[in-house]
Amino acid sequence: MKKIESNTAHPLGEEEPSREEPGAKIAVSVVIPVYNTPEEFLIPALEGILHQSLDHFELLVIDDGSDRPTKDILRRYAAADRRVKVISRPHSNAGQARNEGLRRAEGESIIFLDSDDLFHPDLLRLCYARLAESDADMVVFPYLEYTDPEHSSPGGCRLDGLPPLFSPEDYPEDIFLKLFPGAWNKLFRLSFFKQKGLFFQSARAANDLCCVLTAVTRAKKIAVLDTPLVQYRISNTASIVHSVDDLVPYHLKASVRLKKNLEADRTWPTFREPFYQMFFLCLALRFFDLPVRRQRKEEKTIRQEYLPALELTADVIPLLPEYLRRFAELIIFGKPPLVFGKVRYFNGWKEIFLFGKAIRRYKSEHRPRNKS
Repeated sequence: MKKIESNTAHPLGEEEPSREEPGAKIAVSVVIPVYNTPEEFLIPALEGILHQSLDHFELLVIDDGSDRPTKDILRRYAAADRRVKVISRPHSNAGQARNEGLRRAEGESIIFLDSDDLFHPDLLRLCYARLAESDADMVVFPYLEYTDPEHSSPGGCRLDGLPPLFSPEDYPEDIFLKLFPGAWNKLFRLSFFKQKGLFFQSARAANDLCCVLTAVTRAKKIAVLDTPLVQYRISNTASIVHSVDDLVPYHLKASVRLKKNLEADRTWPTFREPFYQMFFLCLALRFFDLPVRRQRKEEKTIRQEYLPALELTADVIPLLPEYLRRFAELIIFGKPPLVFGKVRYFNGWKEIFLFGKAIRRYKSEHRPRNKS
């Protein structure tokens, strides 16, 4: 699998730290929340941005209450490169940190990246050029899931079948699953983001789901790049997706908020079917990471608290692909099927299956099994 090349040979500005001219137009605001990111991940991420082929950008590092040595690393980078601005705040969550970066951003466009990932050296240049030439509201690109220097595989953003430039209402059936609800594989026009009143939810996890998918449905035009530009690190056991025991409640709350936004925008009829497909697929991914006793508790909670808000009725089931229908029956009616989903371990990889369809695969040693 082709890797993303990332220049990390000259940390802390052993080369000329900044080619940016004072007072130059800021093309891209890069927002990266940081909370005690391990040094071996943080430094390659910062270096990957500072060695971009695009010159005129600002790097807004939101220090979300980190301890030392993370604070010391950020201070050294800010002192070495004028493009780096470290904004310190009491610890809260990545959603509020991203909103802080949004308030401080001064670029024509904005991208929200994670502090432990790896970045293609042309990430900002390619995205900004595509945004400018297409006059789109946002640019989306595929990514790779990174385990180690020898292993990267395509991630969950599958853009096949989408034209280079399109309107979301012309492709409603693909809009949620293909474009992926993460923030870090999209560049947004900053004026669009602010005019549409977009912001991240204040939550430990899934704080980008509602924001990103609302942006997708409110965009007039979306541009597509076919080059993977981010390597999403799945081996960081300190990341949110690994450290939060139960992601299901965050997914549910974000989905309720997204549905309300679609109803307020009067686009719910257009995006109703892809909404439910996204909802049940993402729920299944989180559901099967739980021990069996927790699964039973969550399904009861969903029926008691979320059925009316999400309009989870029998009418939803025909909208889903076959491998999700019995899972939906379990959630909506509490009817456990005879054969449901299973987890398989093979050569160090963990795979989650629903009725023979693999819906998630990752290195098992990097994702310890939860204990009941």
